[in-house]
Amino acid sequence: MRSFDPSRRRVVFDAAKTTDAFDQSLSLIYLSKIYEAVQSYSEANLQTLPPIPTAFAARQALLPYAENAAIFTVPGSEQPFKANALFSGRKRAHLYKRGRAVLFYEGEIASDGSRGVLLLDGTTQRLDAKAWRELKKISGLD
Repeated sequence: MRSFDPSRRRVVFDAAKTTDAFDQSLSLIYLSKIYEAVQSYSEANLQTLPPIPTAFAARQALLPYAENAAIFTVPGSEQPFKANALFSGRKRAHLYKRGRAVLFYEGEIASDGSRGVLLLDGTTQRLDAKAWRELKKISGLD
């Protein structure tokens, strides 16, 4: 991020903030790529979602459909994206009313207090703590 330092009369770059913002943007891109892998898996398996009881199982099931193994790891950390086991192996037709439910998400909050999520309908977004609590409850992650 850039800010202006009046004492020096120049623009100052904050590398830490820039890196955090980049990682947060990249996280949403990775979640979109995970959704593409889920879609491909589902099309190849009679509209059934992959078995995702754990992050490791999700990665194993989706890796053949993914562009790159790196998409399963939250940028800036060594932590995997967490999967909502509630949807593991479920038929997509049974979930048509669950579009606002979380399918994958960051396990830890980012430095700005937000959390990246992938919704069942393919939407990716960053949520503040309040929105996360509400969506977590709707998604059966409590």
